[in-house]
Amino acid sequence: MNIELVRLGYKILMVFTIVDGRYTVKEGSFLVKYIEKHLGSINDFDLDVQNSELLSIPTGAHYEMCMGFTDRFNQQATEEDKIDLIYYAFEIINITEPMTAKEEELFREVSDHLGIDVSDMLTATSGEDLQ
Repeated sequence: MNIELVRLGYKILMVFTIVDGRYTVKEGSFLVKYIEKHLGSINDFDLDVQNSELLSIPTGAHYEMCMGFTDRFNQQATEEDKIDLIYYAFEIINITEPMTAKEEELFREVSDHLGIDVSDMLTATSGEDLQ
């Protein structure tokens, strides 16, 4: 996966960490795993630049920005890249249980946009109350 695609994936995943208002260190660690998996290390990844860009997004605009990142990711990604991103998104939103309604909505939108069926994944968590 090229670095631009990893950056887009990171930005999408980062929105998942903040959409519920409960960013945790575990989520941050999982984001680093995504970067390391695709680049080998985080040394070549400009975390500060990426985070600054994301923090500059006005409150309430994260959803629209995430869909823009998803558009760009979708244009460049292979099917395997898309499935991998959805796996990481699902893991991130389940780190801070229970999954919130905002997280589920964003997860459905991103996965639909990427053409990935996540109904089985969501069925596995459907017994939980969404907040």
